[in-house]
Amino acid sequence: MTGVEPPAPRRASATASLPPPPEGWEQAGAGIVRASLVGTAVFTVASAAGAIAPGLFRYVAATVSLVLFALGLGIFAWSYAVAVGRSRADEIGIGGLYFLAGPTAPASVRRRLMGLFGVQIVVGLTAAAVRPFTPLAFGTLVPVYGLALAGLWGALYGRFGPRVAPVRSARAAAREAARATAAAPAGARARAEGRGGRAARAGTVRARGAGADQNASPSARRRRSEPRPRPRTSGEEAEGHGRTGDAADHR
Repeated sequence: MTGVEPPAPRRASATASLPPPPEGWEQAGAGIVRASLVGTAVFTVASAAGAIAPGLFRYVAATVSLVLFALGLGIFAWSYAVAVGRSRADEIGIGGLYFLAGPTAPASVRRRLMGLFGVQIVVGLTAAAVRPFTPLAFGTLVPVYGLALAGLWGALYGRFGPRVAPVRSARAAAREAARATAAAPAGARARAEGRGGRAARAGTVRARGAGADQNASPSARRRRSEPRPRPRTSGEEAEGHGRTGDAADHR
């Protein structure tokens, strides 16, 4: 009789035990917000000038775009390294880290950084659509800069709950036991399979022999059970012929 598996205990929510926001949290990371604002403004002006007068400013716009993209890659790596260090004690998710979702950041900070990130996307796509197949297409890489700055703010000042150890369920324990059984030494499994194969072949041979004896006729089975006559030697054959001739002469 199989018992009913008890339901696995629920994992504690990390957001339920968030620490209280520190004092002045809304003004934290003002330099990050300012850097995103300045970069977005410079990129917008350069892209507009490149779209209006491509002969003069298209390479300027491309240079600005590539510089902001390179800065974004460096800031992205910085934010990721900080987040990895914090993840030893905090439960950090990608949505909260780079998009400041939920209670990770104050609403004012989230609106500014995500709004500037959206402006960069719109400006880059618009400039590339107005002047296709020109250096203005590099503007589509600039949103990496805004996203990286948002991730840096989340890694440095974001509010995350403490890391909660995962709870193992009975089903997970059963799966681990099955994997341990399947990971038995290969030699033992091969010997067991070899013994089973030899026993199966022997049983098949015996079953075939028994089936052949049962299907044979009664006379054939009797003839098969009678001993075979021993072959006669040449001396015995000569003696037999002599006896036969004597018997004929006697008659």
